[in-house]
Amino acid sequence: MDNLKLEELIREYKKDFNDIILKEIYKWKAVKCFQDNWNIDSEDFPTMLKLSLSKTDNLLLSRNNFPRRMINSYADSFPEEVRVLFKNLYDESQDLVMRIESFRKGIESVHAKWDSEGNKNHYQTYNVISTYLWLRFPDKYYIYKPSIAQEMFERLVGKIKLRSLGAEAVVKTYKLYDEISDVLVKDAELREMFEKSMTADCYQDLDMKTATVDLAYYVNNYMNRMSSDAQENQEEVKTWMYAPGEGARKWDECLENSEMYLGWDDMNDLSQYSSREDMVNRMKEIYGANKSYMNDSLATWEFAQVMNVGDIVFAKKGLHNIIGRGVVNGSYDYDDEREEYKHIRSVKWEKVGDWYIDEQIVMKTLTDITKYKDYVKRLNELVETPMDETEEHSQRNYWWLNANPKVWSMSEWVVGEIQDYTLFNDNGNKRRIYQNFIDAKEGDIVVCYESNPTKQILGLAEVAKANDGEKIMFRKTETLSSPIDFSTIKEIAELRNMEFLVNPNGSFFKLTCAEYEIIIDLIRESNKLPDVVPLEKYSKSDFLNEVFMDEKDYDRLSHQLKVKKNVILQGAPGVGKTFSAKRLAYSVMGVKDDSRICFIQFHQNYSYEDFIMGYRPVEDKFILRKGIFYDFCTLAKNNRDKDYFFIIDEINRGNLSKIFGELLMLIEKDYRGEKNKMTLAYTGEKFYVPENLYIIGMMNTADRSLAMIDYALRRRFSFFNIKPGFETEGFKKNVHR
Repeated sequence: MDNLKLEELIREYKKDFNDIILKEIYKWKAVKCFQDNWNIDSEDFPTMLKLSLSKTDNLLLSRNNFPRRMINSYADSFPEEVRVLFKNLYDESQDLVMRIESFRKGIESVHAKWDSEGNKNHYQTYNVISTYLWLRFPDKYYIYKPSIAQEMFERLVGKIKLRSLGAEAVVKTYKLYDEISDVLVKDAELREMFEKSMTADCYQDLDMKTATVDLAYYVNNYMNRMSSDAQENQEEVKTWMYAPGEGARKWDECLENSEMYLGWDDMNDLSQYSSREDMVNRMKEIYGANKSYMNDSLATWEFAQVMNVGDIVFAKKGLHNIIGRGVVNGSYDYDDEREEYKHIRSVKWEKVGDWYIDEQIVMKTLTDITKYKDYVKRLNELVETPMDETEEHSQRNYWWLNANPKVWSMSEWVVGEIQDYTLFNDNGNKRRIYQNFIDAKEGDIVVCYESNPTKQILGLAEVAKANDGEKIMFRKTETLSSPIDFSTIKEIAELRNMEFLVNPNGSFFKLTCAEYEIIIDLIRESNKLPDVVPLEKYSKSDFLNEVFMDEKDYDRLSHQLKVKKNVILQGAPGVGKTFSAKRLAYSVMGVKDDSRICFIQFHQNYSYEDFIMGYRPVEDKFILRKGIFYDFCTLAKNNRDKDYFFIIDEINRGNLSKIFGELLMLIEKDYRGEKNKMTLAYTGEKFYVPENLYIIGMMNTADRSLAMIDYALRRRFSFFNIKPGFETEGFKKNVHR
């Protein structure tokens, strides 16, 4: 051990002692409380255990991550078994490593009986077990916390891989801390400082064992914070959103070791790459060249090269739950001895719990959210909220709602609209799996599926009101722009035991949390939710700066689009029709929102089946599928307060009568809206084109197929000539830049 470095750490500790001891004195109080109440032979073991651990809030209780509550629950249910576990743990005649590992195995056995469904974590980590040892034998043992111990080794001894050693890491740490405590005992000044600070309800730490624990905590937290504060003066502290493995499966390990982990293990040490481009190239070599790896490489590059000590990290689970907030207190490390997730950073997880957030969280593994100030503020406020105020959200159930399109069309169900559903069929009998209707409660999430012939997930909803004995109420929350085929769901191995797949007879089926996470991940692959970032504003002046068009021409064009709802931009090749069309949509919306724009190109083989709906081959049969225009109309219907723009390039190249079919009439401005519903040929459902949908077509005047635009279509569109804008103000400004 480097005694000179230790003396330096002790000097720094003494400087801040008066400020620190006021915050950390709870450790000595926790030991005194335990010593005063502990009696392994107590007739009422559960009550005795609760009293003994009653002062360990900062040690064994952290938001929803509660080892104290769990051990007390086990003692309530299986008092004698838990008593034996503690007896064996405290048997000093036995090997320490064996005692620690036996306690862990014993707890796992008790936990399996206590929680037969396997939904909860026992939280009895090496850190927690070492705390039990320290509370019982404070003159001999210490609190072991991996990240803190790791730092003390690195500062005083050298590199060591504690995290892979299990209970051996506890013993190694104890040996190092013994050497440190021997030095502290001889420091008369420090001993006097402690003696003056200890109150009557504190354990008198004559051997300076708890003082050693406190010194290590100071080095890891306060000294690192001071260095990060110095760094903050030069670099902005960033805020990150982080997923600790699929379904947050690495979260317990993150908490136990005070670390965060990243995958992509085949990349080896990420510090070897000099640029993000190098990472992309390597990923293509390892994982195949059929992807861009833009998000993957961004995560690995930022984890290793951009993230700094002092940065804030929010840990997430799924799409709506924040489970922790921490501060990065270590540089990037690569541990090849780990089986997986070999990329590591030390993190002090300050807030741990389960907070529900209504808006969807970004899906990427690691995302820099620093610039979204309002969003970060809301997240910080959320994790400061008492758990009982958000607990009801974390207990949400998940359901699969099956609708027959001949009776109830999911696609026609508008977002925000409430639908009631009776608990009894037309014959007055209870619906199948009646208990599901009884168990559903307000706020539960519902996956909306439309059965034969559609056989697709078409949206998401929530239970608006629990059953009243006769009916249940659902509120639609989202319509999918890209529905999910049943054939895709059926092929996922993890969903084989889903209640609906086991027996599809019925209308309301239970989903487990794991099943819902798989389904929602599948949905989000093709149905991205808008970012939480404020959209960039886009005005008429922005249009005129980018598009070389006179103001009078713009006013006439935007007026034609708003009044007619259908405009065709025509002009010679290269005059910027495509560029102008998208920016025209932006200027009418007032923001750059690509989620409200759909861009397609017609060609000679484009058909009604592609555009509206039709049967397509799937495996060994034909399935009815909605077309791109049908889906976009549905999206617009469900967001009536916003304008949507359907842009068609080369509109004259398709057989327009064949493509639009009966919708040729419905796109006309006078026939828009719900009052003008028309029956579709394939399904017989009533369909209409919403009033908030605008169609912008483009055609090349040099193309001879222009003559194919028939009169029926011509009178439904307004035509606007796009010409070169060499004399416009926008062009002149760009020339003189």
